[in-house]
Amino acid sequence: MELPKGYPTTTTLQIVSYRGVPPSSSADTKIYVEAAVTAARSAAKEALDLYGGEECALACCAAAFDSWRLSSEEFGTGVVGSDGASIGVGDGACTLISTGDDDDDDDDIHWITSENTLVDRKSVFQAHVCPVRSEDMVRRAVDRLIRGSSKIQRASHNMFAYRFIDKLPSGKEILKHDNDDDGEDNAGSRLAQLLEMRKEDGVLVMVSRWYGGTHLGPKRFAHIVNVARLLLVECHATGGCLCDGGGECR
Repeated sequence: MELPKGYPTTTTLQIVSYRGVPPSSSADTKIYVEAAVTAARSAAKEALDLYGGEECALACCAAAFDSWRLSSEEFGTGVVGSDGASIGVGDGACTLISTGDDDDDDDDIHWITSENTLVDRKSVFQAHVCPVRSEDMVRRAVDRLIRGSSKIQRASHNMFAYRFIDKLPSGKEILKHDNDDDGEDNAGSRLAQLLEMRKEDGVLVMVSRWYGGTHLGPKRFAHIVNVARLLLVECHATGGCLCDGGGECR
């Protein structure tokens, strides 16, 4: 990564080395490298928009590191580390707890909430996922989760995104997707990008954030995406956590 002479007035951030990933690298590795590059570029844009470019290098490195660390955990390389922030995500894999399965009116709504949280400078982030197959399910699921927890009601933001395949009577399939920032500008679109990158269909993902009093800058987006990704990975790893909306778990 380079910040050329004239940045940010006349030049932009340059990422110059990631194309050198060895040809023998796995397809997954290349995908995760691309994800880290995207995270760095997004952080650069946020730093430029919010701070006029100040602290860009630090924000970019932190975002790329978080992306790579999470990706490496996902495909099992065991790469871990710390960028110096006071961040914790529990002692191991996410513990999953099913929420809100006892309401007869919404017996098709099954939320999975991560028991672990990510904490950075007293801001707390927690992820939730729910299988969905219609916009009505999305609406009911969001309402069910928030209405059913006073803690989640007290969150500063409950941003979410969803994707599902709508099968028409004609047999045609339409991909439907949308997101909501809930006051955390651009957070919903980051979650939407995560679902798109992972090809997650039939899923609603929400991240709750309890603001700790200190602005985190662009890094908050990395935390939002990271806790959501960890929960999605754990759901798939344990099996039976996410269903395709038709009753068959994948």
